[in-house]
Amino acid sequence: MANKAKNAKEKEILQVVHPADAPPPKLKYIGGSDSDAWNNHLASSVLNSLVIAQTPFAQDRQEGQAATIAGIASVEISDPIEAIIVGQIIAANDTSLEMRRRAWLKDQSFECRVKYLALADKAARTIGTLSEALDRRRGKGQQIVVKHVTVNADQAVVTDHVITGTRGLPNGNRNQPHAKAISNASDLEMPCDVETDGQKVPIASS
Repeated sequence: MANKAKNAKEKEILQVVHPADAPPPKLKYIGGSDSDAWNNHLASSVLNSLVIAQTPFAQDRQEGQAATIAGIASVEISDPIEAIIVGQIIAANDTSLEMRRRAWLKDQSFECRVKYLALADKAARTIGTLSEALDRRRGKGQQIVVKHVTVNADQAVVTDHVITGTRGLPNGNRNQPHAKAISNASDLEMPCDVETDGQKVPIASS
């Protein structure tokens, strides 16, 4: 019997399907992947990490897990990396709240209360760090103001353009072909002055 079990174990083969060859995903809004195998795996991992997963009451557990999936969907995940970050944020938030709940249990000792509150604050700081990582990946919080100066014989026109970051910045300028053209403003040659209505108007140099 032992030999049969050993042989059966040795014959185990891991079946892997590339996302390109997998059926169209139905749960990409959860895991960000074109493979529902990954999406299901990540969803299960996140849900099982929550405190509500340990409750013996099936209805409470199902309601809590359904609410968590709804929360993930509202973030509008676009790829597996974002899904991982969001999953970690949810888990850290759940941990922080659970530590605070335990800190204020009736008859909780002062020492334990202080310890639980410290752990709650640590988890809360983790949420902030992960949120910043998600924003950086999506290009949020980064705003670039570029001034285009159009000069001709009649007038000088200065137009301000605000370019907000896109997903992937600062790794590239996707969907912003003009950003590459103005990446080095020092290469632009400007005349010393411009005539407007017969008068010379100086142009400030950097």
